Amino acid sequence: LFTREASPAFKFKYPIGCKKIPIRYPGQIMRMKTSDDVIFAASVIDIPEGIKLEDFAPKYYAQDPTGVAPNFKVVSNIEIALKCGTKAYQTKLTYLWYNFPVTTFLVSAYKDGKCIFIAAHTWTYLIEVEPFVKSLTFE
Repeated sequence: LFTREASPAFKFKYPIGCKKIPIRYPGQIMRMKTSDDVIFAASVIDIPEGIKLEDFAPKYYAQDPTGVAPNFKVVSNIEIALKCGTKAYQTKLTYLWYNFPVTTFLVSAYKDGKCIFIAAHTWTYLIEVEPFVKSLTFE
């Protein structure tokens, strides 16, 4: 269980056996890798100016402000309610990482003037990562 006590406080579950790996991007507050090499991270950033929650993944995240993968394709982007009742969006994206296909599952929410998102990047275990990304809840 990952728990953040600073505002906005939140938590989410992740698989047993994960190892911490170095944070790579501004806003990341944790980054880990599963025993199956699935990389996931939690990030907290200021809400991008003029970006509605439903547009965060397609119009901000998928535009890849980091420049790492400029070829994101939005497969799905649906509104969900987290277990705590907070409105969020669940997004599935695909892209090529050095000509290798990767799928990202992303859950994003706006809370207390911040954008909180959990992203898991996988190339093999598509079903197993979705539950822990969707386990995000706010205190």
